[in-house]
This record gives sequence, structure tokens and C-alpha cells, in this order.
Amino acid sequence: MIIFGWGHQTTKNIGLTHEMPCGNCNNDTTFDLTRYRTWFTLFFIPVIPYENKYFLSCPICTRGVVLDNTQLETIQPMAELNKSLVDGHVTEV
Repeated sequence: MIIFGWGHQTTKNIGLTHEMPCGNCNNDTTFDLTRYRTWFTLFFIPVIPYENKYFLSCPICTRGVVLDNTQLETIQPMAELNKSLVDGHVTEV
């Protein structure tokens, strides 16, 4: 008997992007770029990712917007660089 499934999700915080007002909670905050990946599972082990969604989300109220590919190409390098700076891999000059 083979047990398989789908719909298991994992999240990854890619990094901080830029400060802007949240449309939901009206706070000026730095938004997070987050990836949600949905997996096909085999015996409850994630095997094959079949969907990726990227969100800009408010860290206060966790509401956000889904990004399309062109928006992601613009924002992702900034988020990755900010994450490297926060983690100490890059220093300020």
C-alpha cells in the first residue's frame, strides 16, 4: 500500500523589503518577502514541489499581497541582500 498526498506547505522568509504603509492595519512597517511552497508527499515526506507563491506581508497583521513574476524579479534581490545584511554575511560600507 502506497500512501501519497498533496497540499503540504512550507514557508521560507526570504528577507525584508522596504517600508510602506499596510493597507490593513495602517502601520508603517518593513514588509517581508515570503515564499509558500506546496508539495506532493509520499509516505508523509515532501517529495516534489508543485506550486510556489510569493507574498509581501506585513509582520504586524500578517496580511499581504501575492506577487507576480515581474514584481518578484524586482523585489527578490533587495530582500536577499537585506537578509544577508541582517545575518551578518554582508557589512555596511
